Amino acid sequence: MARLLISKIAGLLIILSILFLFSCSGLREIEQTECASSEIDFSLDDDLESYSGIMSFRSTNDQSVPLQSIGFFLLPQRTGGNLEIGGVSMEKSVPRWSVENSILSIHFNEPVQPGGEYKVQLEFSGKVPRTLRLPGIFFRTDDTAALGHFYPMPIPLDGKGSFAPVEPSAQGDPIESILSRFDVTFEAPSRLRFAASGPVERLSEKENRVSCSVSTGPVRDFYLLGSAEWDMVTKVYSGIRLSSWYPRGKMQQGIDSLYAMEEALKIFERHLGPYPYNTLNIVSGPLGSQAGGMEYPGIIVLNDNYYTNEDSHYLQVVIAHETGHQWFYNLVGNDPVMEPWLDESFTQYATWLYFEKLYGERSGNSMITSFQNRWDRVRKAPVPLNLSVHEYEGREYGAIPYGKGPLFLFTLRSYFGGDLFDRFILDYQKTFRWERMDTEKLRDFMYGYFGDEGDALFRKWVYGET
Repeated sequence: MARLLISKIAGLLIILSILFLFSCSGLREIEQTECASSEIDFSLDDDLESYSGIMSFRSTNDQSVPLQSIGFFLLPQRTGGNLEIGGVSMEKSVPRWSVENSILSIHFNEPVQPGGEYKVQLEFSGKVPRTLRLPGIFFRTDDTAALGHFYPMPIPLDGKGSFAPVEPSAQGDPIESILSRFDVTFEAPSRLRFAASGPVERLSEKENRVSCSVSTGPVRDFYLLGSAEWDMVTKVYSGIRLSSWYPRGKMQQGIDSLYAMEEALKIFERHLGPYPYNTLNIVSGPLGSQAGGMEYPGIIVLNDNYYTNEDSHYLQVVIAHETGHQWFYNLVGNDPVMEPWLDESFTQYATWLYFEKLYGERSGNSMITSFQNRWDRVRKAPVPLNLSVHEYEGREYGAIPYGKGPLFLFTLRSYFGGDLFDRFILDYQKTFRWERMDTEKLRDFMYGYFGDEGDALFRKWVYGET
């Protein structure tokens, strides 16, 4: 596979041109939609272990029945650290609340009527572990703090006046969260540089402490990572500020990552629809031995192991895949625990798009072969696609959503033709942008494009019908 041939001279030119790009290139407007809002103000201690703060969450009861209770995942309790709730309050009352099995349950004194707004304020404190647990989303060293899911995460409602928790997954994305805008302010050691799901603004610095703020557009969740061990290259593409944060001494891989991300954005905006934000970061992070990357809105975490060699093929595979998640999981949402194929299979298709459009048919075919090889790991077992993460056994999770799933999409593309399938993908993104997809809604939408013959293929591949 051809690699990105970016010279060190080009890298130096990028660095020298940063000020020019920032001053001369205007950034596009961030796309907006109606959603919840989260305000978080917290402090991270100098040792990067302890943190505490306050979170205000505001949302609307979009159910047809009165809302009796809401819930929040305390995910650090599942990822080796800790997250404690010190208090819960509302504007006019103090609701009943309890914590059990890493879930905060809040019971309203008076139900919130359909269409009514509610706001809760949570006091929290937590600890970040040194022990790395997959997929490395919540972890610290002496000079790095990966703060994935560090805050109380609201649980989707169940349509019956309460919330619908599911068992967090130990592989892939651990939970589903609610679309929300974030305004985050925090204090931390000034030796760290931060990247997040939105632009990080350093407000002030005093006595080895720095105050920062982050504001996002609509996002499925919020990620923050700080390190004293990074360098960074950046540029502006089509009104989007792209930044690549890489380990010191690994400039070539940092530059390759920047350009891979730029090429992915070019291709995906052309074939999947517009990117919704005006920044996108890629950062090196400690993800362990089994995770190549991790997606978050506006930011991609790339396993720092990929920065240790000069071969950029697998680096590009991971970057293309995680960039594709900005469309499949973020723009078109789904439950990644109960129906992981809806984002992973479509994101694998996006990965194929990257290699097919950038390098040509031979490269695209080699990606299809890699999907076939994944399914071969379970001897092409006719396992349904629409299973939860918990229902896949052994190697099935890597083989079915990541292998069989994209092959189903290519079966449709081959049977009905590339032109029709390309129109389907674009319309799919446009129709369900910022919404939550499930398997049955996708089946209905596909029927409008592919009719009875397509539905027969859907039942065979997705449900495992013979």
